Amino acid sequence: MTVLLGIELAGDEALLSVVDRRGAMEAWCNEPLTAPAGDWTAIHPEERVRAVVQLLERGMREGLLHGGNIAGIGLAAEPGWVFLDHELKAIPPRDLQWPDVLAAIPDATPAAQLAALVEKDPTLPRKVRVVFSTLDYLRFRLTGALATSVSFAWWSGLLSPELPTEWDAAAVAAAGFTTDALPPILPASERVGTVQGEISTQCGFPAGVWVHAGADPVSSALLFAADPDEERAVCEIDESGVVPWRFGEAPQQSPGSGGADALPTAVSGVWLHRVDDAGWSDPRTVAEWYPRGEQPPVVTFREDLELERWPAAALADGVGVASDAGGPSVGVALQAGLGLGWWRDRRVLWRKHLFPFAPAEWLALNQSPGASS
Repeated sequence: MTVLLGIELAGDEALLSVVDRRGAMEAWCNEPLTAPAGDWTAIHPEERVRAVVQLLERGMREGLLHGGNIAGIGLAAEPGWVFLDHELKAIPPRDLQWPDVLAAIPDATPAAQLAALVEKDPTLPRKVRVVFSTLDYLRFRLTGALATSVSFAWWSGLLSPELPTEWDAAAVAAAGFTTDALPPILPASERVGTVQGEISTQCGFPAGVWVHAGADPVSSALLFAADPDEERAVCEIDESGVVPWRFGEAPQQSPGSGGADALPTAVSGVWLHRVDDAGWSDPRTVAEWYPRGEQPPVVTFREDLELERWPAAALADGVGVASDAGGPSVGVALQAGLGLGWWRDRRVLWRKHLFPFAPAEWLALNQSPGASS
């Protein structure tokens, strides 16, 4: 059986998911990270590669995947700056004095962070050959290909406002670099290269396993929570509350903005936009939890949120639940399938959520197959 792999670095763990051609989770396993994925200044990028290689080796060792059956690999990781020198070796963040720079400007935008780093060491642009992200470095080590993702380019604030796959030369220059140091920008599902070299041998992968450009963990999961062709909101729920998102077109970006209020997805032209909190409440605590007159949102989450304790009125009103809510997302791997041309009629990918929600159905659904932790 041909499968897709999803490799995700988010929170405190590295996660490997195995997804079949139907878009269903076949197996997954995870490993703790030595430093949180978002804390990119605390650890050498090569440590992230080692964590992923260990995860792949474990998947092979435990029989969760078999090298000959893998068609493609999707990637997701929280963003963070990574620099390569002229020998294409990663420069340790502490050698670049990143911790000191960020401590002085804790609330700065990523573009402002980059500018502050160059201000601290004006010779840095001459020492650096490539500027990209944690995700890009992982893909580079897997394939040898230099590229970056739309999601990182957007986060950086250096994406062109007119051309969503081009760098803004003026914004890059204001940060102290030239566009020559920035690799091509590719959509999440784009095929970038195949697994090769020592990692291919070490993990037992055959030739021809495609690795795709990848995206951030949030958009990877939320894209497949609800049909993006419908104007339906998706509520991302965690211990702190609810964050509502709505699908829409690309935002009108001003140079240097970026941020987390809008996220590109693996479907061309489809973006996620954060919804204003006005009129939105936590469905676990209130019955009237979304603005009336709208279609009830689909909710998605990663942990058990004791849904049986939600107000009965909220449940009766209809709570759509994404199929993989409460467990690992299939979205990271599915992005690779889109890039391989699977599911030309993509509607099948969004037919798996329950709507309206019933607690008994959720409990029966939330049994992740082949789980290992």
